[in-house]
Amino acid sequence: MATTKTAKKTTSVSKKTPAKVVKPTKAARSSFSVSDLQKKVLDPKNRRSLILAIIVIVLILAIYLGKGFLVAALVNGQPVSRLAIIHDLEKQSGKAALDAVVTRMLVFQEATKKNITASEKDIDAEIAKIRSQFQAQGQNLDQLLAAQGLTKEKFRDEVKVQILVTKILGDKVKVTDKEFNDFLDKNKDLIANEKDQNAAKASLRQQMGQQKLAQKYQEWIATVKKNAKVTTFVNY
Repeated sequence: MATTKTAKKTTSVSKKTPAKVVKPTKAARSSFSVSDLQKKVLDPKNRRSLILAIIVIVLILAIYLGKGFLVAALVNGQPVSRLAIIHDLEKQSGKAALDAVVTRMLVFQEATKKNITASEKDIDAEIAKIRSQFQAQGQNLDQLLAAQGLTKEKFRDEVKVQILVTKILGDKVKVTDKEFNDFLDKNKDLIANEKDQNAAKASLRQQMGQQKLAQKYQEWIATVKKNAKVTTFVNY
């Protein structure tokens, strides 16, 4: 009897135990999902949608990361494009800006033809000279450049051009003793009240040299432009 009861109990317990559910292995699930994804991607309709989605995402990222290149400002959420700014600037001073770039390129080309260079040492020395001249007049070169909207790099470029032009023109821009003495005889009152006559004469001679350089440069660059072949594609 005891044996029969035990068997019945065992049978009862086995009926209550739920059957184990066999779950697909990780490899099986992965294989199924990849295969399913491939089918969806290979579907022409889904492929077009996927390509469009990628293009939209790339454009959004490009606009976000390069917004400074495309948008200059936002006015109450409305963008001001950089192209609009460039367009307005070209209308205002496009011709002058283009002429300045062309002129600078012609100077560099002529210097190359004559094997004339302006080293970093030359530029530094000239800037130091200019700085000391302004300091003697109680002015600060960096403040003057900032007031004119000129960066130090831009100023160095301008100084480089001036050095090249001075070397190209050579003796043509030098003030001879005769030129200086003749001018001084006719304009003695310019430095008559200066305490340091030697310094005053040196400053006056330098000014004369700058004026002569400007005059000879205008004559020279006009001839260079006349002989150069410059083709423009934009009319300002």
